[in-house]
Amino acid sequence: MKNVILVLLSVFGTISCNSDESTNCNPDIITTSWSKNRIISVEYNDAWQQDWYRIAEGENDVFEYTFTHAECLDVNDDERSEELIFEISEEANNFEYSGEEMAHAKCFYREFGAWINRQYTINDGTIKGEKLSENKWKISVSIITPPLIYDNEAKLVEFVKIFEN
Repeated sequence: MKNVILVLLSVFGTISCNSDESTNCNPDIITTSWSKNRIISVEYNDAWQQDWYRIAEGENDVFEYTFTHAECLDVNDDERSEELIFEISEEANNFEYSGEEMAHAKCFYREFGAWINRQYTINDGTIKGEKLSENKWKISVSIITPPLIYDNEAKLVEFVKIFEN
């Protein structure tokens, strides 16, 4: 009887040690990019009663920061990403937008996934950048997203990243 208990304990111990959930999950991923000859088109959506943003061909540079949250293969509908997107003049070598100045950059923040699709116009915080080479920028961000609906909280988004095209 003792041998049976020892065998069962060792089997369950082995199973529990090998059931590491992280092996079924992809980690968080951050991607950054910028594109030349683009603009952000802003259109009001009557159905959602908010501005909707679209990247189109144009004369400026558009920067995109995407944070994709970890996804687990054995969890349904856990897909979720966040994006910060803004534009600058193609002639700029450096820039800084704060507060209401961000309207010039058409800066917006988007959250989307299986059960969420929100877009926020950003008017609070600072975005600044320095051109390091013809295809590389250093971007510093410290912004606060407004609540989209009454029971949401504002979110602080901060990072310093290199953007390449």
